[in-house]
Amino acid sequence: MRFIKVLLWLVLSLVIAIGLGLAWVTSNPEQFKPQLSELIEQRSGLKISFGGALNWEIFPALRLSLDEIKADWSDTNNALVKVSNVKLGVALKPLLSSRPKLRVQSIYIDGLAITLAENSTGNNWTPPDYTGPPLPPIPIPIANPGQLVENKSPNNPRNNWQIDKLAINNSRVEYHNSEDGAYYLLELAKLKISDISENVPIAIETDFSFADADTSFITKLDMELLLNTQTQLHRINNLSLQIDENTLKGDATLDVSALPYLSFALVAEELTFLEIKPSTIADKTALSFTANNSVAAATPNLWDSPLLPDNFNTLINWKGTLEVGALLVDGEQFNKVSMRTEKRDAKTDMEISLPEFFGGQARIRIDLLSRTQPYRWELTPDINNADTQQINYWLGQKLEWAAPLILSGTIATEGNTRRALANNIKATTSFDGQQGRLNISELRRQALAVTRYTGGVERVANWPQVLAYETFTGTWNIDGRKHHMDIILDNLSLDAKGRYDPVEDYMDMNIELTIHENPELNTFDVNNTLRELPIPVRCKGSAQSPRCNLDKNGARRLLADALSGESNDAINEKLNRKIDEEIPEEYRDTARAVLKSLGDLLGNKPEKDRQD
Repeated sequence: MRFIKVLLWLVLSLVIAIGLGLAWVTSNPEQFKPQLSELIEQRSGLKISFGGALNWEIFPALRLSLDEIKADWSDTNNALVKVSNVKLGVALKPLLSSRPKLRVQSIYIDGLAITLAENSTGNNWTPPDYTGPPLPPIPIPIANPGQLVENKSPNNPRNNWQIDKLAINNSRVEYHNSEDGAYYLLELAKLKISDISENVPIAIETDFSFADADTSFITKLDMELLLNTQTQLHRINNLSLQIDENTLKGDATLDVSALPYLSFALVAEELTFLEIKPSTIADKTALSFTANNSVAAATPNLWDSPLLPDNFNTLINWKGTLEVGALLVDGEQFNKVSMRTEKRDAKTDMEISLPEFFGGQARIRIDLLSRTQPYRWELTPDINNADTQQINYWLGQKLEWAAPLILSGTIATEGNTRRALANNIKATTSFDGQQGRLNISELRRQALAVTRYTGGVERVANWPQVLAYETFTGTWNIDGRKHHMDIILDNLSLDAKGRYDPVEDYMDMNIELTIHENPELNTFDVNNTLRELPIPVRCKGSAQSPRCNLDKNGARRLLADALSGESNDAINEKLNRKIDEEIPEEYRDTARAVLKSLGDLLGNKPEKDRQD
């Protein structure tokens, strides 16, 4: 009996001692600030200052609260990290059980502010004594396969932790580079993560906005994340990603056992692209690279900024699909759009299908080889029976053309900037406008200018402003800035050669218009003098509004070659036939000699006079 009394007194004394000890510890938690600051500096290298109160509770759970925290490598007055308030709650019972487990009931962070600054001499997020390669502002750790250990035991220490709830509110990350003016701001309204543990679905909910010098958007994200640190294969389920008014839903997996590999299957009922200015074709499609001078002038680095990072090959691989019910691009809606894409190291491909494209169908395939610089790109467009009038209206083009368009070809280029891609295009495309209607008022104006010298004005004057044609086909070959187009429009052919600079949006094209004799398709009616005669026209200026006029130098050369008999069999044949019909036989040789002398004279005319 006495033994029991002694034991009870010992237990009571121990409880009183523990209680007094806990009372002493919790009565003045401020005394532990220096030790806590020293511990954090030893582990991270960051100097910590506490501007607010430090409070904690021991029972029934360990709860810690800190206010006004600042962290930096040296001077906390210009802090890299600031936090208004941090609250941490840890359950004691699981920690003291026979199988200890760290269960964090809650982590609450409010007013987190991270300021990232960079200039020509360095940045503020790299430790002062760091000597390795430059660190990005937000490093992405990649696991080393050799360090992974297969362990599926239920007693694996990896599984002996759990975080019930993590919440970050009213926070921001700001980056500024004083060297090149780059800037971005990430504002986090809320981030809520529940049930953080391995092999357990982790619920993630966040609401944030992002802005840089050019763009801004608001994002909401909900998903379940299933982590597996043993296999390094993580799953994303029930994903719902909203960016402004666009929402993506689906599932994905991320394998980070070596080079990260992302596979995904996403769907969207509706996606709206940011507004695209319809000033040029290049603003709307990868099939052309014309420029908007006002945009280029406002953003001088637009043409020379890298499109892909230097480490693109080793950054991440992927394979996935995207299905879009309604894709809205600058006011036009494309239904049932699908995309398939895959990247394997230095080879990337993408295929986009639009089964409802302006009354027809469209498909484009993009292939990228990035093993060595310069990167090599290949685009393969395929358009069938698309309404040209609707396309031109959407692109903001002035051309009045209504027809079902068929277009195909291959466009190859190389580089990693817009300037390089535009200047290195090698392409061969063909189109078939089938039967349709085309505004030929500019063509009619040029033909009238010619007939004032050759006669037959009344015939050209009868040409319609808008032509209902039977045939409209052509090919377009591009080699850098060199362009060559061959076009057939009923009984008219157009052969255009010249240069076009997509960066400056300036063209200089020499065009030969020829009206052929075709009794079955005599759409363009001219007098006999102009038939089979290549009429030289020169077009200069922007692709949107070129200045086209009769090429006087070209006309003089054409006439000189025809009179001297050096080229253009059609004209020579007409001249010979006219001589045979109108000139007596004894004078015909003399007439031909005179014409040849005149042609030689025109062909040898001094350069100064040729430009008159």
